[in-house]
Amino acid sequence: MNTNAITALINGDIIAYPTESTWGLGVDATNEEAVYQLNVVKGRPKTKSFIVLVNRIDMVHDWIAWDEMPSEININAGWPGPLTKLVPVSKNCPQWLSLHKKIAIRISAHPEVKDLLAIFNKPLISTSANLSGSPILKNPDEIRAHFGDRVKSIVEGTPGGGCPTAIIDVISGTKIR
Repeated sequence: MNTNAITALINGDIIAYPTESTWGLGVDATNEEAVYQLNVVKGRPKTKSFIVLVNRIDMVHDWIAWDEMPSEININAGWPGPLTKLVPVSKNCPQWLSLHKKIAIRISAHPEVKDLLAIFNKPLISTSANLSGSPILKNPDEIRAHFGDRVKSIVEGTPGGGCPTAIIDVISGTKIR
């Protein structure tokens, strides 16, 4: 694992990394200023939420309003993998991560993401490597050319190349994407 990426995350900087579908940009999800800077760099409205990547659900256990979850839901079903779940938040969830009292969570199966999360041991933001509304950048050279030193580290690896991950609202069962 690239120790520069871990150092960048610890310092509140933006990194790029391969995901199940494409290249992503990320920051420490628990660092409000880092999340704000990621919004600025992407030109993304603050009213749009991010996906939070974890390597195990207990990383965000206190952020989830378990009493609002349907009893038949197995939160770990479909994980690890390219499935994002929209779940209700508890009062412990950082407000900068929730939208409409929900948070989007995914346990990734991508090997570089799994390694990154195992070492960093904190939730990570996941968003596509592009300006909001622009085409997704396809490789590290494009990321460097477009974002320059605003992205402090690029994790080596290859994206899965699949479609964007599915997003399911666990309360309503609605497929959002």
